[in-house]
Amino acid sequence: MKTIALIFSGVLVFSLYSCNNDEETINEPIGDDGVELTYNFESDEEGWDAALAEFPIDDEDLYEFEVEHTTSPLNDEEGALLLSASNPNGNLFMYVSKQISGLQPSTQYQVSYNLDLITRVIIDTTNVGTDTTGIVTDTTGIVTDTTGIANDTTDLDGDNGDLFVTLNDTVVIKAGAVSEEPVTETNTSNFLELIGIDIGEPGADGFDLVVIGSFAAESTDAGYTQQTVSTDTPISVVTNEDGDLWLLVGTETFGTETEIYFNSINVVIDR
Repeated sequence: MKTIALIFSGVLVFSLYSCNNDEETINEPIGDDGVELTYNFESDEEGWDAALAEFPIDDEDLYEFEVEHTTSPLNDEEGALLLSASNPNGNLFMYVSKQISGLQPSTQYQVSYNLDLITRVIIDTTNVGTDTTGIVTDTTGIVTDTTGIANDTTDLDGDNGDLFVTLNDTVVIKAGAVSEEPVTETNTSNFLELIGIDIGEPGADGFDLVVIGSFAAESTDAGYTQQTVSTDTPISVVTNEDGDLWLLVGTETFGTETEIYFNSINVVIDR
């Protein structure tokens, strides 16, 4: 039988696990069926840290990044972890992470996710310059042609099981696990990036994070949309020498304003 640990208000139901504000400790070896951890954000962030990455550090104030424990916009009796930001430069990457301790050192594990989230993405199309209108009109045909290509690759997608992200997708959800704490650093181009973590190009898998879902947003003042996304196959990770790993969930958005509410994050860690 799979071991399940449900977490409410940062307190674990079973004594096989312990939790403080920032990390989850698994005190017993994981059996053949793995361990399941569920975070419902009923009263607080439950140890998940949130941050913004992959943007010019000089523009930091323009992003208006905020993190808040709040209630779900669709049900005020449910808690949620909210990430919100403006997006002046096209692609925005927000992420949450949590440390898991007490695993076997330098050991490979398989991590699976199921996420329940609510999104609100606004796309501002009012800033298209008059001089470029002709260019946009000309490229419309090109976009139409590539839509056909996207349709063809969707059929290929059914054969190989890989998630194909089309040009119309404005929210991309990525998930993974890493053996070191996620930290950001400014590179020589004054760009704030995650160090030692490959999140992939926009809309594509990386070595450490893979795309687990994507969907389109309205090009107006859109309302809230609830989404459930999950991993098709488990994600492999090797713990560090202390038996730690970090869960990592990121969202890429291409809208002007973005709100991401995490209603719940369900994780299964297996051998």
